Amino acid sequence: MSLRQMKKLYKSVAPSIVQIEDSESDEEDSGNSTVCNSFDVLKLSSEPESEAESDHDFSNEENPDLHEEKKDKKAGTKKNKKKSKTVEQENPSEDDIDLAVNEIKKEYGEAGVETTESDPRRDVRTRNNLFTINRKHIYAKNEELRFFGPEEDENGRRKKPKETKTVLKNQITSNVGISNVKGIYMTILDSKDGYTYFVYNHTKEYRQRHEMLLNQMHHIQPRFGIELHAESFKNMHVEAMMLSFAQFCLSDSYDQATMVMEHIICHLQYMAHPFFNITNKQHRLEFKYIENIIFHVALLQYSHMLSRKACHRTALELAKVLLNLDPRDPLAVILIIDKFAINAKEYSWLIDAIDSMAEKDVKYMFNIKYSYALAHYHVAMQNKEDLKKADELLKKALLLFPSLPKLLIPAREQRDEAVKRLLAHPMYNELASRSISQPLHELTLLYAACMQPRWREPAAMQWFVRNALELMDQYDAEPTIRAKYEHKTNVRQTLFRLWPAPVARHLCVIKPMANWLVDGAVPEPPFYEFVHVINPVPDSRTVNRYNYDYPPSFLMSG
Repeated sequence: MSLRQMKKLYKSVAPSIVQIEDSESDEEDSGNSTVCNSFDVLKLSSEPESEAESDHDFSNEENPDLHEEKKDKKAGTKKNKKKSKTVEQENPSEDDIDLAVNEIKKEYGEAGVETTESDPRRDVRTRNNLFTINRKHIYAKNEELRFFGPEEDENGRRKKPKETKTVLKNQITSNVGISNVKGIYMTILDSKDGYTYFVYNHTKEYRQRHEMLLNQMHHIQPRFGIELHAESFKNMHVEAMMLSFAQFCLSDSYDQATMVMEHIICHLQYMAHPFFNITNKQHRLEFKYIENIIFHVALLQYSHMLSRKACHRTALELAKVLLNLDPRDPLAVILIIDKFAINAKEYSWLIDAIDSMAEKDVKYMFNIKYSYALAHYHVAMQNKEDLKKADELLKKALLLFPSLPKLLIPAREQRDEAVKRLLAHPMYNELASRSISQPLHELTLLYAACMQPRWREPAAMQWFVRNALELMDQYDAEPTIRAKYEHKTNVRQTLFRLWPAPVARHLCVIKPMANWLVDGAVPEPPFYEFVHVINPVPDSRTVNRYNYDYPPSFLMSG
């Protein structure tokens, strides 16, 4: 096919391409747009793995249309000259524009000076943009491909990617759980205020299987092992499959656990309503409905698994999905979203996200206080800016939660005389440990276990120790700093005196994965039982439409 014929083909096809543009394209980040290739319409759609290659910047590639334009200009034909004259006549001159502007000023007066006051609607748009889901980042294979590149054969040549069909919309896992077994299905529950509320439903046969499982949980422990695993897969009973996943995690069989989790998520997506879209911020799947809980639990566990595999960007995107599905944050995603963002090096995003949640009580979350300062530090270092803002934020975090230095400073640094003096100082030692509740202490241990690698980077640790020493000297020399410390101590004593329900749910969900994630450092909430993973910490808002008889669980307000 000649070049002229290809151009004619493109011109005839292009208008129809614009008309059938995906309605979800507005949810993509505008910053990821690339220069359009005129011959892209001749390409066939590829598998999800190929989306990873779109992360690279192709803005420097030359457009074939530009080549044709240059050739036409060099030819200098009379036809082109006539066209250029016509364009020049159609474009108004600067004098005409000035005259038009003056006429408008005479008619309506001078334009007012813009004010610097923030528009509340603009702030809402900013928050919405922060939690927009990028579709290419919810599929972990794309991130793995960006990190490690395509597979190679024995001769060092790149293997041709397997051509897999995408069965699901915005697919999170591969097509491992596609099954025609009908047990659960999704319907639209309600539509109001621009939001569409979805809910999972159980068929009669599925309810019978689920009641049998709950009966076993009441009287005897379920038959964990091969029998339960095989039966749950045969019937695609996702709650029983979740118990199998937890059992595999406890026995350190992480490959089998990964396989089970991917089956659960894929099946739940496959059985979802055709209109349900996890990238749409106007779609809700509320946690209060017992049938919806399994989807939230699976996404939270899977995001932890992905972060453990260094797929932090995908884990962050799934955390945003959870916050969009139920903005009440019933699983305390705020407890871990900073870890995902810091490890994904999304420092600016984390700063903006925390700023957008200022009206919530995030300022009292120890992980947010420290990670907020760390994000400001990395942004300042990247931009070669002053560290004054980061220093100020870190010292505020140290005043409110002074027990972290003993947990974050590595043993090799503790041999330094200045560090020894720091760790022996009362404000970081006995005063800090005496004024902290047991739940808060255990959560700080979890934070330290998760974030030690990032805080112990040499440059970051040097910055951390410098600020801790400066604050210690100010505490000794300035009464105002001691007064602030006393005030923060009173505030700290009121925090986490009991386990907040969302935090307790989060811990119940990831407790079976403790050895996998952080070498067993996950705290155990009171009255924790293994089976709580499928219905963690129900509260007064829980909606039990099928009157399932769950085992007694500790009820908390959440």
